[in-house]
Amino acid sequence: MNVVDFFHGSAYQAEDLLHGIGFLLNVPVAYFAPGVHTFASRSERRGRLVWLNGMAFAGFALLVAGFAVRWGWL
Repeated sequence: MNVVDFFHGSAYQAEDLLHGIGFLLNVPVAYFAPGVHTFASRSERRGRLVWLNGMAFAGFALLVAGFAVRWGWL
């Protein structure tokens, strides 16, 4: 995993840490609400926890930031 690579490797690369944390923030969405990314109706997805959306958006933002750092945009 990228978080382990960040702390284990000799070159502490920020993109590894950003990718690892971003991925970890997206994991609960797959576990707690696996049907979020399907075409199910809203009534079927009613039991979804609201905080999962915030974690998913933050994780996606960290993943994008990690790619931007890796490609030299930041």
